[in-house]
Amino acid sequence: LVLAGPVLGCLAFRIAASSVRAEARARFDDYLTERADRLRGRLLGIGEVLYALRALYLSSEAVTEAEFVTYCRELIARYPSIQALEWAPQVTGGDRGAHEAEARTAGLAGYRIRQGDGSGMLVTAAERDAYVPVRFVEPLAGNETAIGFDLASDGVRRATLDEARTSSDVRFSAPIQLVQDELSVPAVLAAIAIQHPERVTGTAVGGGFGIAVFRVCELVEEAFGPFPDSANLRMEFLLTDTGPDGSPVILERLPETTSPGEWDASREISAAGRKWQLLARPGTSFQRTGRRHYPLALGGAVMLGWELIFGLLFFLSRRAQDRSFRKESRVAQLVLDGLQEGVVVADRAGKFLVYNEAASRMVGRGARSVPLSDWSSTYGCFLPDGETPFPAEDLPLARAIRGEKTTEQVLFVRSSDLPEGAWLMIDGQPVVDARGNVVGGVILMRDVTERRKAEESIHRLSNAVEQTADVVFITTRDGRIEYVNPAFETVLGYTREEVVGQNPRVLKSGVHGPEHYRRLWETILAGKVHRSAAVNRTKRGELIHVEQTITPMKDPEGRVTHFVSVLKDMTERKRREEHEAELRLAAAVQRNLYPARSPRFSGIDVAGSVLPAEATCGDYYDFIRTADDCVSLVIGDVSGHGLGPALLMAETRAYLRTLIHDHADLGRLLGHLNHHLAADLEPGQFISLLVVRIDPRRRLATWASAGHLPAHVVDRTGVVREVLGVTGPAIGLFPEATFTARPAIALREGDVIILLTDGVTETRSPDGTFFEEENVLRVVREHLHETAGRIVEGITGSAFLFGGETPRKDDCTVVVCKVTAYGQPEQATRSPVDGAARA
Repeated sequence: LVLAGPVLGCLAFRIAASSVRAEARARFDDYLTERADRLRGRLLGIGEVLYALRALYLSSEAVTEAEFVTYCRELIARYPSIQALEWAPQVTGGDRGAHEAEARTAGLAGYRIRQGDGSGMLVTAAERDAYVPVRFVEPLAGNETAIGFDLASDGVRRATLDEARTSSDVRFSAPIQLVQDELSVPAVLAAIAIQHPERVTGTAVGGGFGIAVFRVCELVEEAFGPFPDSANLRMEFLLTDTGPDGSPVILERLPETTSPGEWDASREISAAGRKWQLLARPGTSFQRTGRRHYPLALGGAVMLGWELIFGLLFFLSRRAQDRSFRKESRVAQLVLDGLQEGVVVADRAGKFLVYNEAASRMVGRGARSVPLSDWSSTYGCFLPDGETPFPAEDLPLARAIRGEKTTEQVLFVRSSDLPEGAWLMIDGQPVVDARGNVVGGVILMRDVTERRKAEESIHRLSNAVEQTADVVFITTRDGRIEYVNPAFETVLGYTREEVVGQNPRVLKSGVHGPEHYRRLWETILAGKVHRSAAVNRTKRGELIHVEQTITPMKDPEGRVTHFVSVLKDMTERKRREEHEAELRLAAAVQRNLYPARSPRFSGIDVAGSVLPAEATCGDYYDFIRTADDCVSLVIGDVSGHGLGPALLMAETRAYLRTLIHDHADLGRLLGHLNHHLAADLEPGQFISLLVVRIDPRRRLATWASAGHLPAHVVDRTGVVREVLGVTGPAIGLFPEATFTARPAIALREGDVIILLTDGVTETRSPDGTFFEEENVLRVVREHLHETAGRIVEGITGSAFLFGGETPRKDDCTVVVCKVTAYGQPEQATRSPVDGAARA
């Protein structure tokens, strides 16, 4: 009857598990079919690209290379897996030589053939008459030498073109290898014949082939997209095709997650005359969906329900045995009360059977009828740290009841009856009956409080020396090293074995002379403490700066027997102080690069201010007068902030001030500046720059912006009249980028031009909101009838108050230009440094 429970549980489990696995298999098949349909759709999409290319040639009398490139870029943008699109004209007879000459002129005459050993040789077009020459290819970059495929697979290409010519439809090739790729990345050619007779011009060809070259791995990535891990459907896919020799070729293998098994399934994908096999294997997470827990729970419930009846009978029999055991324990209690060690015995239920007087004295409390889970809290049991409550289930007596044996287990007890606490060492073991069954547990306790206090005192002192970050070592009176702490090995590089027994002179750096060491020995041999700043040498030969303290140790008679040396490493502190001094010097130099005072110009009033986030910054502004009496307002922002961007800012200022006098066109000015600075910028580093050139006499302004925050022109009524937007990318992103200057705009008296860096608009308030351009324009309107300097102070002051106590994370720069009556220059305003200090 007992064995019938597992049999019934197993039967229930198998029935439920079979149902779950059938459901999971159906979901797997549906998911595989969906993925196969997606891949087939992307393959058909490649065919649509070639149909579109054929339509281009059949709809036009003459297709130029520029038209071909423009058209192909749009097609490739929709299918990133396409490596290249090619136009191969069908050339025969005398036309072949002319087309080969044109291809050679375009850089397409030489072809690199990959050999099996990875080497290559160059074969000219003239040596390969049977080859259909490529006329146009997009993109050309990266395809100059191979035109999109490995010519070792040229037989595959020719066969594909023959099939396309015969069928007048799209045809896919067998797998080929691109020269540009590693040997493990397969690709496929797709070709379509384009027949347009009687049209052969000097710039276009009327008949030939449209060819697409695409990587299988990227096509699969486009078709499949991200795997829905949250749905536990992650799978392994194996996509295969047949190579030129008829053997299977693996086109793409997505990450393996499991080994082959009963879940494997496949789908055939037919497209453009080829058949591919898509093999799928579900991942571990998906297979687990076929092993859900409720079949196991159902089987377990059936088994446990069956066994409950027989468990109850077993429990009743055990209770009868426990009554007999407690009767015998009362006799043993009388004997145990006379022992000096504490003895406690409990049965399997946690009820105390023996609890002698010594145990009550050590713990502070006698036997109490509490559950085993409350033993730790009732008797105040703690781990050896004296603070963490001891887990009740891990107490020695609890473990003994479970049949475990413990030796010299230390615990701390403290309660209201024993306020000072006591340390106990406990041995425990189970109590077994004649048949070897565990019927209870017994522990033997000894009070080790006094011994523990002495050990803790010694350990505390040793631990302090071992764990201190400062170097500590002890030498004898004659200078032999007897002890070094771990910090000695970390800081100085010598292991304990290398220096024990040696003289401390191994640490001498050669910086200090004999007089230094003479005074040191005189001091410590006299029993006095020696303190000094010193330079020592590590095992690696590096010099470190330390604060050294040497203290003599004396015996009870007052004689010096040992010396304790403590070395505090001050190297990083010294380097930090030197670095801070360098930063202060750099900041002072950088401040001299900004305009000391706003210059005076007839017809305009200008002012600027910069607030660095650190000692140095990457923001830049300037006012530059040119020979034609025009004034250029310049503002820039180097990505990041600190010393590195500050150096780039200085370099930008130097180039700009040199080039601006030779370039009336601001677009060409930024182009030359980009060319000079691109080589000095690290990857990902850039400079945004805005230059506004103002003719005060004619009241005209033109500008060019390299990715900088737009400037605003506000009229005397507070309305934004113009926004000076971006006219090119940031400096350094594209070395060959071009920039344009916008046509001049008319200025009126009272107009205000505001130039900012993003540090102003991105100033954060304590609640995380940004200052933004709306707040800047609001401040400008409030100070519209004041000088440019007062407007600058209003913007920087408002941004500072808006940020509150929030630390600034970026440099803030403001430049303001106000149009005045020509011939009446405004008074010079304060320097940018003064403005920053007032803010």
